[in-house]
Amino acid sequence: MQPTTAQLISQRGVRKEIHVIMATMPLNMQTDIGNAIFGLVTEHGKNKEQLTDRIKRYLDRIYGRAWQVVLGDGSNWVGFTHIPETAFFFQLDSYVYLIWKTRE
Repeated sequence: MQPTTAQLISQRGVRKEIHVIMATMPLNMQTDIGNAIFGLVTEHGKNKEQLTDRIKRYLDRIYGRAWQVVLGDGSNWVGFTHIPETAFFFQLDSYVYLIWKTRE
């Protein structure tokens, strides 16, 4: 059986704790963002409002402004418009992270 795209990505660079749901961004960005969020979860995981604020600040500082960050803990559906190659949806522990960039 052929591995899924998410399995291949996980094998090549994104932390094994991160289960990629959907990604249009390059693997190096996924890896960098995944590692940064993993560290932020360790520091601020109990305070979800502070965590999402810190994730957004990190993304705006490193990759330019206008990032959107959604943290969910159940069923999630989303319709969105984004700049090409800037969407990254993944699960870490029991939360789903929806991250994408829009035009300012």
